Amino acid sequence: YCLGNSLLMQARYAEAAQSYRTALQIKPRFAKAHLYLGVALLQADDRPGAERHLRTAMELDPKLPGVKELLSR
Repeated sequence: YCLGNSLLMQARYAEAAQSYRTALQIKPRFAKAHLYLGVALLQADDRPGAERHLRTAMELDPKLPGVKELLSR
């Protein structure tokens, strides 16, 4: 997860997405990992994948900031 955050900040979206996927294999209900995977996928132009993970993040933690805004883009 932390590696994914670092990669995301460096605009290395595919690598960040893989890091978040690895984190989700360990902890599938990790809302923030779903959120940031959604962000990485949005940046990589994978809108359907991004929406799936952003919706999952919102289901897991409805108070997670920024999710609704990202979905409305």
